[in-house]
Amino acid sequence: MAIKVDRINGQNYAENIVDNLLLFDSGTWNIASGTGTATLDTNNVFAGDSSLKVQNNTPIAALTATNSVQSTIMPSTNKYHFSFYVKKDVALEVISGAVLVYRNAVLADTQSFTIGNGVSELDENDTWIRYQNDKIYSFDKGDDITFQFRIDSLVTTELTTKLYFDGVMMNLDKRNNTIVPLYNKPNSSNVSSLTTWNMLDKSAAYSASFNDFVASDATSAAFTVTLPTVSDANKGKHIIVKKIDSSANIVTVSGGGGLIDNASTISLSSQFDTLEVVSSATGWYII
Repeated sequence: MAIKVDRINGQNYAENIVDNLLLFDSGTWNIASGTGTATLDTNNVFAGDSSLKVQNNTPIAALTATNSVQSTIMPSTNKYHFSFYVKKDVALEVISGAVLVYRNAVLADTQSFTIGNGVSELDENDTWIRYQNDKIYSFDKGDDITFQFRIDSLVTTELTTKLYFDGVMMNLDKRNNTIVPLYNKPNSSNVSSLTTWNMLDKSAAYSASFNDFVASDATSAAFTVTLPTVSDANKGKHIIVKKIDSSANIVTVSGGGGLIDNASTISLSSQFDTLEVVSSATGWYII
């Protein structure tokens, strides 16, 4: 089953700046082009209360969903990264789509993706796939950023095609204009093994494993979560540690012999503080 976590804190995006309508927990979405529907779906959710279900009733033509009142006003002149999650409905189909990024009502970028390609990890109906490339967006303070969500045309025997969108994130670039990509456009030779998480509840010291999601309850006492040893053989593995209690007790994340962005430990001191890391051959990078 796909992980369900708080969208902003659960992915360590405390500075996510998108309009609340892009959390897909409220609001009304419309069809800008094509024939179909765009609705909030509570049965297929990556995070929060619902996702955006886009259904194309005429698959041979593309369909685009929009919300006319969404508005993300950029708080500063800066550089930003953008990512999102997608899940498809039909296991046997290969479906392409895109998220369209508009700056002051002018198309600024089209983030295209393909989900499927006959790869088993991407063909499961209950798998959310995160897409984030290495593009950096330079926006000015006051820019109005909006988004549209598209299903591309498809020759299929299905009467409809569906995609679910969730976890839309835009955050400041903090890596000197470089990032560690989570997913590129998937194909048979480029697929991350991370599609689900090992969900764990911990209230005492714990040695984490790759792909763990550690929900850490420090109500009784502070404790440490130690990350596993990294090597060239396990590069690209992820771990999430989240402090879920409201106490003053700190959850400490130790690099386990490797550094976490050049630090030996990271402290989670407030409720819902979250650390998501990806392994390199010698240490850990914060995402």
